[in-house]
Amino acid sequence: MEWRSTQFLILGLGRSGRGAIDLLLRFGGQPAGYDRTPPGAADAKQFAAWEEEGARFFYGEPDEALLNDIDIVVVSPGLTTEHTLVAAAKERGIPVISEIELAYRAADCPIIAVTGTNGKSTTTSLIGEIMKREGRRVAVAGNIGRPLTDVVGPHRDYDLIVAEISSFQLETIDRFRPKTAVLLNLTDDHLDRHGSFENYASIKARLFENQDETDAAILNYDDPAVRRIGNTLKSRVLWFSREVGGNLPGVSLTYGEIRSKMDDEEELVGLERDIAIPGPHNRMNALASVAAAKVMDVPNKV
Repeated sequence: MEWRSTQFLILGLGRSGRGAIDLLLRFGGQPAGYDRTPPGAADAKQFAAWEEEGARFFYGEPDEALLNDIDIVVVSPGLTTEHTLVAAAKERGIPVISEIELAYRAADCPIIAVTGTNGKSTTTSLIGEIMKREGRRVAVAGNIGRPLTDVVGPHRDYDLIVAEISSFQLETIDRFRPKTAVLLNLTDDHLDRHGSFENYASIKARLFENQDETDAAILNYDDPAVRRIGNTLKSRVLWFSREVGGNLPGVSLTYGEIRSKMDDEEELVGLERDIAIPGPHNRMNALASVAAAKVMDVPNKV
């Protein structure tokens, strides 16, 4: 991508939007940003510094004139695809992408992406901690706190990114392709935005849509809705389960033992009592984390 010459408009200047502005400035671009309200006093200094670097900011009622000469619109997850400027951009044929899509295009290391209705933050943190203990330079980012755009591009140096990804962020991806993608579970959530459980599940499934057989998809076998998605993927599918033993490729909890089966090689990884975080749901989060670690060839001792 020609970062300097491409004209970007960032819609929404919360955490994700600010991350996008900063990334594009680090690439030497001159992005424009829009929000209905200007930043508060605590952020005014940062915005002034960005303006000195070439960024432009606009506030108030949305004006379609902001789209003139724009090549790509980056929409923050808090704005729906029905937003006035999003709809107008699509009518003009201007690509509309999410902040995580922008970050993916700038990334130069593998991404492990974690989504699901519950347990995303815990699992993302667990995977990040495992990778750090193994000695990798890891950034934990995404919906968990630090924008994904903040850990990619110039002046960033990581071996691996572990990202928590929300359904809002997945609505406007295009090429986003995590090397390893984890789907923890699916229950009714955000139906005010997505309309139905079926639509919500299909948006979550977009996490895998650009993967192929060289990428890994890690899914919860015990969740029927997740299992249905897993049966449709092109990726290398691995499961985690508390209900089914070692017959499935992936990681299972059987009679107090955490066991993995990768490429038809089964081994004992650890014991259930080794899981320090309490609760049945965290057993599942731990199994998903172990599966991600096995995909990345992390030794059992870690």
